[in-house]
This record gives sequence, structure tokens and C-alpha cells, in this order.
Amino acid sequence: MTSLATQHNMEPQKRGIATSTNTFFRTLGMSLGVTILGAIQNHIYKSQLTDASDTMSISVSSTFNWTLLPIALGFICILLMGKERLIPLEKEKRSNQAS
Repeated sequence: MTSLATQHNMEPQKRGIATSTNTFFRTLGMSLGVTILGAIQNHIYKSQLTDASDTMSISVSSTFNWTLLPIALGFICILLMGKERLIPLEKEKRSNQAS
């Protein structure tokens, strides 16, 4: 869906650039997310290392709780987005020419 929205207002010659840029930033975001959440889990794991029986479960559950923050932020961003429909570029040009 995001690749279609990315390509929506692009000229056909530039749609590949838009798609590859979108993919690059999605991959970069995933890499940063894994790195940050891994660092959080590693920190929690090391701080709880004295009680070895529950250390892993505590660190995993705490990391899961930290993931709720970006999920909530993403959900809020989705709610704040407009409800504009994506109109194919050809139909948009035709409607502009008719008026």
C-alpha cells in the first residue's frame, strides 16, 4: 500500500526512484528499530542478571512494552492523516483539462 501511495503523484519515469527511496527508508527504520530495541533488551538483561531464573522473561516483556510506544505513535499518526482518495494521475489530468 505504501508503495502505491508513494508512486501516486509521480511521473512514470520517476516511479522507480520513489519506490526505491520508500524501500530504503523502510529498511533503515527497521534496522534502527531492531538496534534500539536490542540495546534496551540488552540493558535490561544485564541489569537483572543477579536473578538468573527470570532474567530473560523480564527483559523480553520489558522490551515488548517499549515497542508499544512506537506502535501508539504510529496509530496516532494514522488517525491524524487526511482521508483524501488516491486518484489515478490520468483521471486527474482529464478532470483538470475538462474544467
